[in-house]
Amino acid sequence: MRRFEVYFLQKKIDGVWDTLERAQSVSVLVSSLVREFDARDDAEVRVLAGTYNESSEDWEFTQIFFVDRTAIELALSEHDDDDAGFGTGLDDEPAPVPGGQDFADAIHRASDDGDATETRIWSPRAMAARDDDDPLDDDVPVGPPPSFRPARRRSGQVFFVIGTVLIALMLTGAAILALGIAFDLPQIRPLVSTFQELTGGMTSGDATATSSADEVKPETTGQVVTYRGVAPSLRGRWSPGRCDESYIEFDADGLVVGTPGRPESLKVPVVETLEDDYTWFVRRSPDLVEHFQKLGSNDLQLVGDTTRSGFMARTSDILTRCP
Repeated sequence: MRRFEVYFLQKKIDGVWDTLERAQSVSVLVSSLVREFDARDDAEVRVLAGTYNESSEDWEFTQIFFVDRTAIELALSEHDDDDAGFGTGLDDEPAPVPGGQDFADAIHRASDDGDATETRIWSPRAMAARDDDDPLDDDVPVGPPPSFRPARRRSGQVFFVIGTVLIALMLTGAAILALGIAFDLPQIRPLVSTFQELTGGMTSGDATATSSADEVKPETTGQVVTYRGVAPSLRGRWSPGRCDESYIEFDADGLVVGTPGRPESLKVPVVETLEDDYTWFVRRSPDLVEHFQKLGSNDLQLVGDTTRSGFMARTSDILTRCP
């Protein structure tokens, strides 16, 4: 079975072939061809099929259907004179001209079986060196086969862009909030105070090592050890730079952020600590667990949070244990 990639319906007007319609399927052109043929205003109508040659990167066109109304009517008239026509033989009624389903069957047969009415193949590059008329005039395809798929709706792209911008803004806000807590910025203190009021009843004195069913559960690796409050190995001061400039200090039931010579931040309570092979999981509330990755016995780094929405990655400076 032979297949073509594009089909052209053409009509000869003033001695020049004019492309009336092009389609990916020959079936689309059948009704238009019959309509043009029945219009009786021009004699010759044809269908060209185009194939893209991958090796030469060029288009080749084959005529797969041709009909000349003048020739058909002349033939019918001659047959009628010999009493062998297609008509009824009535003097006031012209002989019928073949068309309709006959055209459709002929076109489909030529398209599927490669039974072209004219085997000559036109190539735009080869024709440049000849005097033959361009069979497609100015409608010759350029490059690979054209796409007939409908254009994508742009509304989906607009929503995608808006969603991306909103997510980027939320991530930026979360990063600013985390840095503000880590460095005890004055603008962040009211938020920390509000958070402490909401979770103030969950200090380590009331905390247990047994997780509640309604708490978020972080994904762990390997064996997990659970500690009430802050794990002993985490207690003490940790600094993202120099300990005499800024630090985070864990005690048995929470953490504070401070700078030597300045008041420390409000204490952030820690309910429990989970430890697996690679990470410390510090539970601040039933809805929030911070992930501190182990980088060594004296180094760790905040890598993200587990909340009701799932895990969200975020990174901070590496914290080193102070002497």
